[in-house]
Amino acid sequence: MCARRWLACTLAVLGVASLSACGGASTSPPGSGNTANSAALAGEANAAAGAATSASAAVPAPDWTFYKGKTIRLIAPDSRGGVYDTWARLMAPYLAKVLDAKIDVVNIPGAGTLIGTHQLSLAAPDGLTFGMVDTSGDVADLIEHVPGEDFDLSKFTWLGRVTQNTVGIYAQPNAGVHSANDLLQYRGSPLKVVDIRSSVGDMAVRGVLHAYGVPFSMVYGYSSSKEQVAGFLRGDGQLAAGDYSVWSTVIEAKKAQPLLVVTMQTSPLAPGVPALGTLLSQHPPAGSAQTALQTMTTLLLLGKDIAAPAGVPAARAAALQAAVQQVLQDPDFLAAAKQRHLEVDFEDGQHLQQDLQRVLGNLSELEQFLQ
Repeated sequence: MCARRWLACTLAVLGVASLSACGGASTSPPGSGNTANSAALAGEANAAAGAATSASAAVPAPDWTFYKGKTIRLIAPDSRGGVYDTWARLMAPYLAKVLDAKIDVVNIPGAGTLIGTHQLSLAAPDGLTFGMVDTSGDVADLIEHVPGEDFDLSKFTWLGRVTQNTVGIYAQPNAGVHSANDLLQYRGSPLKVVDIRSSVGDMAVRGVLHAYGVPFSMVYGYSSSKEQVAGFLRGDGQLAAGDYSVWSTVIEAKKAQPLLVVTMQTSPLAPGVPALGTLLSQHPPAGSAQTALQTMTTLLLLGKDIAAPAGVPAARAAALQAAVQQVLQDPDFLAAAKQRHLEVDFEDGQHLQQDLQRVLGNLSELEQFLQ
């Protein structure tokens, strides 16, 4: 995840920029046209009056008629080739087929993913714009008081989770730390941790090491996962943390030893690597640390998600939720994701909203723990 510390005023300026100015790619189902969006929102808005703006509210059965022939913007809040761009472009043709619509993938990178998510929050709530959201990272920014997050995550129309964040902690092969038990029992000179400031990996590794009394110091100065991995490989530190999918090639090359994944259960992405949940039951940390780490794993469950702006009419939100669910459970899509070493871990918008509210309700405790 890229660095996020851009000035809030940058977001304010870019937030009013037209999405059409951003580069994108279109995907249409076979035989579909480019019918312009001429449907008025007034009727559906009146019908939805008084209903909750989140996707967790009860909504009618999905009806994809509205989307037939429409052009939909799917925002990827990173550059071409980034993790959110990869997911967006993988899903686009499947979503286009389900909705019988044209999908434009629009890249809006900057400040990590904040600028893209900011623009998503400002989009018209007509159901024709939705996007990928780094929900875990955005919550981490709230905990770390990173400037520039001027949108309310609780107000989005949540369509579903694509996958959770499988954050791992990794060691140099020659670091003398070869397992999770080695790490938790380490009491030598402070271990240098190569990481991206205010990322979910940064927060996860600091939380685990702090909870178990492992001496460490952080090595920052990297603006992307690519730079972080490069710093680790040249020996900037003995440990690192980050999304397992990013580090898998380094692990396969035996240039990094996975010690644990910061999840409650073992991950299919990391076979044989112990989960934090197992360690919490076998070696519970002292005091309130266990509760804090459990909250952190819930935070990571928020993962890489799909959302639309607040206030999308209920019927359109239901249609999008159903489309996302159908795509993420499509055997052909799952096979395509697996070929790219991507793990789908779908959760519907209602439960995603509940997880988010639970984490937001415990921010102060998590913040105090990480200080």
